[in-house]
Amino acid sequence: MQEVFNIFKDALDKASLLLENTITVEGFTLTDLDNLKTTIETNKTSINTASVNLELKKQAISQAKLNQIAALESSQATLDQAKNSLNQAEHNLYQTKIELKNKLDLAEIQVKVQEENLISKQTALSLTTAFPRKVDLAILEAQVQEAQTALDSVQNNLNKSVLKVPINGVIAQINFEKAEKIDLTMPVISLIAHSNDLQNNEEINIEADISEVDIEKIKLQNKVDVILDAFAGQIFIGKVVFIEPAETIIDGVVYYKIKIEIITDQFNIKPGMTADVDIYTAEKKNVLTIPQRAIQTKNSKKFVQVLENGNVIRETEIIIGLRGDEGIVEVVSGLKDGDEIVIN
Repeated sequence: MQEVFNIFKDALDKASLLLENTITVEGFTLTDLDNLKTTIETNKTSINTASVNLELKKQAISQAKLNQIAALESSQATLDQAKNSLNQAEHNLYQTKIELKNKLDLAEIQVKVQEENLISKQTALSLTTAFPRKVDLAILEAQVQEAQTALDSVQNNLNKSVLKVPINGVIAQINFEKAEKIDLTMPVISLIAHSNDLQNNEEINIEADISEVDIEKIKLQNKVDVILDAFAGQIFIGKVVFIEPAETIIDGVVYYKIKIEIITDQFNIKPGMTADVDIYTAEKKNVLTIPQRAIQTKNSKKFVQVLENGNVIRETEIIIGLRGDEGIVEVVSGLKDGDEIVIN
């Protein structure tokens, strides 16, 4: 029996030594470790006590054999109690081993997790310190381009909030107030250009009102002769650059505004000067012409009376073409150069 006590005592000593070399981890605190140590020390004390008691009982049994059977029964009861204590100690030791194993397994798992975290952080550090990859640079460049596009959009919206004119000048008139409904036929702001800008061949526009009868004849880029009262005898060349789509009513008559740009030298031309304009809607050279008043119309056909030796000899049908200034009309067919006609 003493050998049994020695075996358990040796086991408890080894367990105590194992706990002395055990380190605490998350989930297994120093308090848990101390509790295990206390439990083992208690069990060791119990075994030592049981060993001493066993020896005493052996002596008591020897003495009881000499004295009485009753003492033997008492010793047997004490022995049974000691066995029960030993069994309980074994059970406690087994439970302690299981708990210790579970905690050691948990500690190993935590160590493995920490090792994986370390590897992950080392990989991230390598990516941070390594030279950027092309794909990473492409992503960053795309982000920069996206930011630049957003900046350009904001700058464009900001630019749209400012009214700018192509020349230097002075605002001469503001025709509308804030929140007032505007009229498309009237400019919101009138600007007078500085004279130095005009002398540097900045664009000068002339506005003219064209009747609804003639507006269909006028096209963009039509050549225009411009005569200014301030420059007698001098003709400036221009062209039609704008035809207003909406009509303008002047004294109950419908007109359409056009803009004419002077394209020749503009030296000393001032804003507000009066101009006469001749617009070339069509042009032909070396054509046969007659006065409009020589033409008679019958059944939608055009006729003239032709003379020979001063007498009317026939009424001739003609086809007319362009109409010019001062009542001159082009004759496409029906007459020839040198024919004499009657003018009414």
